[in-house]
Amino acid sequence: MEIQNISLSKIKGPAFHIRTETRDGDPELLASIKTHGIKQPVLLRPSKTGYQIIAGVRRYQACKKLGMKAVPAIVEKLDDKTTFEIMLTENIQRRQLTPMEEAHAFREYLDNYKGSIRELAKKINKSHAYIVQRLLMIDWMRELPKDVQKEMQDELGGYNVTTSHMEEMVKVKEPEKVREIAKAIREEKLTVPQTKEVVQLVEERQMPVDRAVQTVKIVERAKEAAEEVAEQLKEAVVKTSRDIKEAESSERRKLLENYMFLGSVIESLEKGRIFCVAHKSETPSLKWSCGTPLEETHEALKRKLDLRR
Repeated sequence: MEIQNISLSKIKGPAFHIRTETRDGDPELLASIKTHGIKQPVLLRPSKTGYQIIAGVRRYQACKKLGMKAVPAIVEKLDDKTTFEIMLTENIQRRQLTPMEEAHAFREYLDNYKGSIRELAKKINKSHAYIVQRLLMIDWMRELPKDVQKEMQDELGGYNVTTSHMEEMVKVKEPEKVREIAKAIREEKLTVPQTKEVVQLVEERQMPVDRAVQTVKIVERAKEAAEEVAEQLKEAVVKTSRDIKEAESSERRKLLENYMFLGSVIESLEKGRIFCVAHKSETPSLKWSCGTPLEETHEALKRKLDLRR
């Protein structure tokens, strides 16, 4: 294909505005073009007033910022559907779209060009589920009050709340709780699994968001502590086993009880649960969760096993 030098004044911008947010130019791209020039020509299509960009918007913007008069380009006559597909694919491959920009682009493609989700998935090399999940976000966002919609757009655009977070948050029905969970994700740095557990507590158990977040955080700390305690228990098992062999018969019963107790605790830890010594029960709702405060559980373990740090 022939590469032409096209005057920047004749280029009227992108054929479609898939990226709805204005972003600053890429400093590395600017530096590269300034030093080495444009390695890859932009792709244009002719229009009534000049040319429209199909691929290479960032390169075009960088050239304008550097004060260049023309840009190397390939010109092709493409219809709207093909043009949209190329632009969407390029933006997704370069990860230049926010989750909501992707969602709206998918909806526009399906509505305007009568394509199927299966066809779109094949064009952009994404799964059917990926596209459906994005489309669900639009419907979910529309049900939120305008101010909450704006907050969620800002969170997604700033990447404080990721798409994976959002996939869990769509299960929350009350707008105010959505706002609170988004705030918790940002301020508490909640992971996606933690967010999933918070949502479960809020929706299934009607727990206030702040309490749900605190619960999940305690659970995470409990998991770390359990791993530490497990190491102590393994050492104690070895010691108890040796002591049983060496002990007098009068002492063996107590040692055997400790040995069996150690085995049950380690088995519980290996299954991903903290065994609550104080009340001999487990809370099955969340892994690593227990009704006894963590410090009390550990102290009870130490007393029962006569462990000392």
